[in-house]
Amino acid sequence: MANDPPAIPSAQAFCLRRNNHSSDMSENLEQMFKEESMTDVTLSCGDSGSIRAHRMVLSACSSYFKKIFSEFINPYQYPVVIMRDMPFADLRAIVEFIYRGEVFVPQEQLASVLKSAQSLKVKGLSDICAPKTSQPARQEQAGSLATVPPSHMATGFHNQPHFATTAVSNQYLIQK
Repeated sequence: MANDPPAIPSAQAFCLRRNNHSSDMSENLEQMFKEESMTDVTLSCGDSGSIRAHRMVLSACSSYFKKIFSEFINPYQYPVVIMRDMPFADLRAIVEFIYRGEVFVPQEQLASVLKSAQSLKVKGLSDICAPKTSQPARQEQAGSLATVPPSHMATGFHNQPHFATTAVSNQYLIQK
């Protein structure tokens, strides 16, 4: 009838939740990238170098890669994507950003990395405009930019050094 009380569930339901799921997933993906474990695509800049990565991770962060990989007829193909007009250092920085959510880039390379990220439509990078060195800190949409002293450089993926800026004067904070 219309005035009957709601049905009481016959059994309780339990929410099972893994603590730190997001951070654990992120750390595991980064580790698989470092070890080149279970990769299913190679990104190449001609003779400059290549990077092995995961299509799913690249597609999640780039509509460019998502479009390319979704057009494959055979999902078991192992593609090699050649980035003809992109410097390898830009590609390496962009892929590191995709896996880690951050990357250190020398000031002289910043404009090139951001231009390359725009061509790949990388979320969090493609909508950042390269800052002028004389501009004060500001806020916009996108990821974040900050200058870092050279002493903060560390070994990155595949034992390559992280990119780091050398200027310490201006800090640009661009938050999404």
